[in-house]
Formats: sequence, C-alpha cells, structure tokens
Amino acid sequence: MYTKCSQIEKIGDSCIPVVFAADDAFFINMVVSLQSLLCNMSQENCYDVVVLTSDMHRGHEAMLHDMTAGKSNVSLRIYDISHLESVYGIKEMETGRRLSIATYYRFFIPELMRDYDKVLYLDGDTVVMEDVALIFDHDISRHYAAAVKDYNIIRDMSPSFARYVSQVLKMPDPSQYFNAGVMLLNLVRIREHFDTAAFFDFARGARMKHHDQDVFNSMFCGRILFLNARYNVMWLNRAFYEDLPDCDAIIHDPAVIHYAGGLKPFSRNGAFREAASSYWKYAVKTPYYRFIKEAFENDCQASLRRCKRDRLRLLRHQILRFFSMGRRRRHYGEKVENLKRSLALTKAIASGAVPPWVQ
Repeated sequence: MYTKCSQIEKIGDSCIPVVFAADDAFFINMVVSLQSLLCNMSQENCYDVVVLTSDMHRGHEAMLHDMTAGKSNVSLRIYDISHLESVYGIKEMETGRRLSIATYYRFFIPELMRDYDKVLYLDGDTVVMEDVALIFDHDISRHYAAAVKDYNIIRDMSPSFARYVSQVLKMPDPSQYFNAGVMLLNLVRIREHFDTAAFFDFARGARMKHHDQDVFNSMFCGRILFLNARYNVMWLNRAFYEDLPDCDAIIHDPAVIHYAGGLKPFSRNGAFREAASSYWKYAVKTPYYRFIKEAFENDCQASLRRCKRDRLRLLRHQILRFFSMGRRRRHYGEKVENLKRSLALTKAIASGAVPPWVQ
C-alpha cells in the first residue's frame, strides 16, 4: 500500500536507510539499481529502503515488494508524496529534457525522515557493485553530506559555467562541484540550517543549469566530504578520471556505476557500451527484464528509422567543426565522432548485431 505521510518513521537503530526518488518514467532505471543493491548487501546488516514517489503504478509497486519478499534483513517502503506537490509547486519546477520531476523529491528527505541522523541517497540510474554499508559508514558528523566530485563537468568546465558556479551558486572554487547522484546526507546538520522551503526557494531564485544538483552544491558548499571517485563512476569513462592517481582502481573496481546523462544502458547507444554489461548483469535478475529488453529493441528499431536524419546531422557538425576554433571545435569534433559511432551501430543493428550481455 502507498502511504501518505508527514514523516517516515525509523525502522531500527541498526538499519542502513537507502532512499530512491522515482516516478513511473524512471522506474525502468530504479528497478535495476534496487536489484544490484540487494545482490550486494551483507546478511550481517539490515537495510531500510525507501522509495519516494508520486502516483506510481500499482503493478510497479507490487513488483518492488516481490523483489524484497523473503529477505528478512530488508524493509521496503514506498511513500507517495503527491500531497506535498501542490504545497511546494513541484510540477512547475524546471527539469530540462533529461530529468524527471522526481529529482526534486530529494528536497523532502530531511523533513520526511526526521527520525534519522543520516541516510544514503542513490539515483535510480546507478548500479551498486558492493555493499552500500561501505559508503554509509563514512563519518560525516562535521559535514552536510559526502559525495563525489563531478569529474565530467569539472574536466570540460567552460569559462561561462565557471562564472555561473562562482557568481550564481556562490562557490569560491568551481573544482569542488559534486554530482548529487550518490549522496550520504547528514540530516541532523542539514535540519539545523535549512528547511524544505529553503531548497525550493533557492531553486526558483535563479535559473539553475543542473537544477536540484546546483542547489545542493551551493547550499552545502564548504561542508562536503569528498568521496573517492569509485563511489560514483560515470559510465566507467576513463577520460573523466585519467588525471587521478588511482584511475585504474576507479575504472576496474567501481563501487557504484552511474549511468548519468541522456543515454541509458537499455538504449541503443548505451547498451553497446562495455560499461552497460554491469547493468544487464542485474537487469536479467529482475522481474522487469522482459520490458527492459523490449525498450532496447524498440530503440534499435527507432535508430533505423532516423538513420537519414543522423547522416544530415553528421554533415552539419562536420561543417561547423571546420569553421570553429578552440573549445567549440573540440565540441563539434566530439559530436562528429559520436554520430559516426552511432551510424556504425545503426549499420550493425541492421545486420542483426546484439551486445553479448543482452540475452
């Protein structure tokens, strides 16, 4: 059953609380993330899994409960926060093309989980590769949160975005910008200084480029414990981490893989990437596997239909690259290479190719 509540009560002092925020549109991601968490949990710990949602389909709710049935050390609770949407005007918040409105549900965690001192938040498009207790055990008593720097954004940070981080987000050092997909939150310290309205007021006060992630970065600035990058590795993309001394360990021994961005491992472009193999390893174990495979097959068919359009886009970016200089030239160069790979994939799909990890 859904529960509409003003507070999520604590299960027990020894449980590790893990929070997801998802709606039906993001369910296909979250169900695999939950499966990976369950596969890597320790029988010595108990886990309190909370899903913040709004009007989730009853079939999806039942499926999540089926996944945790029989696991005596796991509690799964699905909380409907729709009664709070009108209070804070959530549906009017900006999300861009890639995000679900559910991303803002994270703002409610300190208010709804007042019995908890700290919780672990995970984005639904993550895959957990080891026991999350290893993240939860970090001491954040003097911090608002623990998180991993967003090496993707930091690596290619443009002068305009650096100014935005400094002037709008009021962060003195843009290289301290973190990704909010994996956060260990110190709810005690957060509640001492902020309330839910403060998060939403800040989000509406200026045009956020990365929406709620920018809010967390600005409001938690200077009080973040930065975790090793292996706790939030984006697509196992070595280029993001090649300047770090432990790059090999990050790529070959990740604790959490984050499939951030527009591509997903069940999409045509994402599924053929080697990093997607970890996603499919857990996807096949979920009761949702048939639908995930169908999503991949449908995207493959769509790529065949848009092949002509992609060829025209490739020509356009090749021309723009030729007439550009500096960073913009590199930008269009990356688009050209991405489109070339995409068209090569389309050709492979037309001949019947399937990633080896998609059964």
